Amino acid sequence: LFRKQSRWKLINCRNTNHKALITHKMQPQKDLCGQLNQEWWDNAREAERWKPKYECMKEIFNVLTGCEDTNVEIEYGIKNHQKGRALMKILTRWLINENHVWTRIAILRVMPKLIQAFPKKTIMKYQNELSETIMTKQWTEKKKALWVLATPTLMALWLKTGFELNDYEHREKLIAALKHRGKECRMSAADFIAKCTMYPKRKKQVIALCEDRDIGGILSKLAQSDKDKTVKLAGCLAFVGLNECGALKAKKCNKELPFALEWLHTNKFGRKNLEVAVKEYCRQKTIFVGTATGENDSDVDDEKKSSECMVEERKKKRKTATSCKNKKKGNGNIPMIEPGQIIKTKGGKLSPNGIIKTKHKIKKPKKVIENSPIDRRSLEDNKKALAACGKFKMCNQYQMAQKLETWCKNDMDMLSKPSKIVERVKTMEYVSKDLM
Repeated sequence: LFRKQSRWKLINCRNTNHKALITHKMQPQKDLCGQLNQEWWDNAREAERWKPKYECMKEIFNVLTGCEDTNVEIEYGIKNHQKGRALMKILTRWLINENHVWTRIAILRVMPKLIQAFPKKTIMKYQNELSETIMTKQWTEKKKALWVLATPTLMALWLKTGFELNDYEHREKLIAALKHRGKECRMSAADFIAKCTMYPKRKKQVIALCEDRDIGGILSKLAQSDKDKTVKLAGCLAFVGLNECGALKAKKCNKELPFALEWLHTNKFGRKNLEVAVKEYCRQKTIFVGTATGENDSDVDDEKKSSECMVEERKKKRKTATSCKNKKKGNGNIPMIEPGQIIKTKGGKLSPNGIIKTKHKIKKPKKVIENSPIDRRSLEDNKKALAACGKFKMCNQYQMAQKLETWCKNDMDMLSKPSKIVERVKTMEYVSKDLM
């Protein structure tokens, strides 16, 4: 199937892009900001035309790779530095404003490494600008070497900062990219959605994105009836990812998405495209997620340490609060129990939990065997209970009904208002006795 689908350029060009997202700790690191001279910083801040910008990018590649060629993979990581914020500011400004293709290719090759290296606070300031340029400008380029590098950069940014896909700004830009007339933009947007489904921790964002009204019809058109073969396969890849992460089974999911997946299974050509998309999705998941960067390991370790410290502090506060309560409750001769303290009593030892530890053994109750004779004490108790029950006789309902009828016919006038209260009370006593 892979040989027949020769038009799909994604398969041939993705192997090089996954290496740009290998974890930062697995690679040897270089201090990029420390090795750049003061002349470089002055030239970069003053650069306005494409040529000085491109020369500055050549110097960066010379530090990282040892050669000035900018269209080369970077095998080294980058260390964090105080000037990282200034470098991010310069490169984001160039990526937004510059139209020179090779300068932008060099920036997009370096940018995932910088996003991994620098802390989250520094990158959050340039998050909206980078996502906007990638979705609106870099994906629309016809140059294959450029738009292929845009999606890995956006993935590294999303995994680092965790910006919401369902936000109004990001959602509208993503839907506009799926509707774009250029096939490169539509294919990149669908491929980005498919890659977002490979991370189960971010599944809620994908499910929230599928609740949109427009996205169901747009993705179904891409996978079913798009003119370009590569865009069809990218749409099928997105459907495979949404089905794998469980977004299509959500309650508020757009109803057009599961119907489109059923159509792809039933249609002859759609079924072939889905088979190719399933194989490509499994291949990308093993390469991309197995060695891909999510949050940096250092950030995860810091978060774990901070959470553990918070739990320990809460435990200490609870202990101090319980000790204070016990001290407040101490009145007169009542001992104040502190945590870990054991107080001796007559019966035994009283632990801080309020459990008395006695020295005497507790006798277990005797087992009762069926068809065995009853003790004398229990027999006496049973006799007393039966005698008390025998005092009260069961009422006959028929006799009670007859007495009520006779009383209503003859003695009903005795309860009228002009009669005295004493007479009325006496009549009710007689009636009640007769009924009982």
